Amino acid sequence: MRVELRDEARQDLADAAWFYERQKSGLGDHFIDCVAADLGTLESQCGIHEVALSSTRHK
Repeated sequence: MRVELRDEARQDLADAAWFYERQKSGLGDHFIDCVAADLGTLESQCGIHEVALSSTRHK
């Protein structure tokens, strides 16, 4: 699966990185690195989990 971020999400991440960077130098980069790693995991593992069926059956 390919994960794509909307422009609004990219801006939110940039704002969050700047927030963390103001708290401590290097923290903004660490935040972006963690988000990028999580997105990579999502891309590589999407669809491999068991699908749980709802208790309501569709007829």
